[in-house]
Amino acid sequence: MTVKVSLLNVRDKPGVDGKVVATYTNGEQFNYDSVYIADGYIWVSYVSHSGVRRYVAAGEESNRRNVVPYGTFK
Repeated sequence: MTVKVSLLNVRDKPGVDGKVVATYTNGEQFNYDSVYIADGYIWVSYVSHSGVRRYVAAGEESNRRNVVPYGTFK
């Protein structure tokens, strides 16, 4: 994913109540291996360098679709 918004939080679980553990800014890229739906968002997930799974909101969800994407996807 390539971030196309000013700031995205990296969380410890897929949901707005997950603890923010890092951030990505516009133009940064990362790879993900899983997708989740929670709290009205599409979440992408990856295992961090420390071996812990992390979650990033990739856009707003409606009917299981990413209707307001926060980046571009390959």
